[in-house]
Parts: sequence; structure tokens; C-alpha cells
Amino acid sequence: MVECRFRQLGREDVHLFIVPDHSIWVPGLGYDPDAGFATWLAYIPPARRGAEFKPRTVVSPTPSHAQLYPTILELLEGALLPGSFAFALRGEPPPSRYEDCHLLTDSQRLVVQRNGRRAEYRPTQSAFWEFRERFACS
Repeated sequence: MVECRFRQLGREDVHLFIVPDHSIWVPGLGYDPDAGFATWLAYIPPARRGAEFKPRTVVSPTPSHAQLYPTILELLEGALLPGSFAFALRGEPPPSRYEDCHLLTDSQRLVVQRNGRRAEYRPTQSAFWEFRERFACS
């Protein structure tokens, strides 16, 4: 329905982004201890760029909310930032500039996911500075 109304605008230069205002658990992805950090993005590119993108692409692992800003900037042909997952929406492998490093927080923990590895810090488990030195993103 949204796509039909969007296409009825008849514009060749308009992007449509539908994003949540916070990270959400994405139904159907199964249990993940970090599911609360996951997010989603529905994107309809301008008609002139439609062939660049694979329809119904599902990015795995699920991107974090913090990756939406750099991804949207790149899709709008703006700055190329290391956290963008626009490459995945185009069905391409990660570019060399992609930084697979995500710093995620909630009220009880700090989680870093970097290059497929996951580390979790809870204030009662270890010294903060040691954790930061070993796992922090650059």
C-alpha cells in the first residue's frame, strides 16, 4: 500500500525510507541475546536507481540501529561512512571501508560486536579499562 502511494507521486528522484525510532526485536529472526539492538529498514529507491538494489534483501547479521544513519547517507549519495550496510542492500560484498564493529548498550550492559566476535561487559564482571582496551572500536 505504501509503495503504491509512493509510486503514484510519479517522481523519479525520491527515496522512501521507513525506519523505527528505536531498536526493536525483529520477529522471525529467532532468539538472539542481542535481539533488542536489532533494527530494520524498508527502502524504496528512486525509479532511476531501482536496478541497483535486490528486492526483499534481508541483511544478516541484522544491522544495529546505529548503522541506519550512515546507510541512509550513502543511499542518498552522501558521505561514505564505515558503518553503512548499503552494500548489502545492493547484494555486494562488504567494501574495505566497512567497519564491522558495533557498540551496543542498554541499562545493564555494554556489548561490542566486531568482526564476528562478541564481547559483553557488565560492571560487576571485569575492569572497565581492560575491557575497553581489548574490545573497543577504533
